[in-house]
Amino acid sequence: MLGLLFLLCFATSKLYAQQKIRLKFEQAPLNQVIIFLINQHNLQASFNDDKLSQYLVTVDKSFDNSHEALEFVLKDSPFKQEQNRGVCVITAKKENK
Repeated sequence: MLGLLFLLCFATSKLYAQQKIRLKFEQAPLNQVIIFLINQHNLQASFNDDKLSQYLVTVDKSFDNSHEALEFVLKDSPFKQEQNRGVCVITAKKENK
């Protein structure tokens, strides 16, 4: 019984450890970082590939989930994201005039 409990705890800890998202990009186009999150971490996102490809990001950090990672890479960028039915819609921030 004790062995089964240990095995269950070990499996659960491995599951949670695998959920961390590690982003390590240097001067990478923003669209490639987002495509990585889409392909590797099931992020659902809509964005203009050409516009995001023109913005470069550097990041070396771990995150608890893909939404947290996305918020981090967008925070100092000229882009913002909004949720629409479970999809992250990434658009340009409006300039203040």
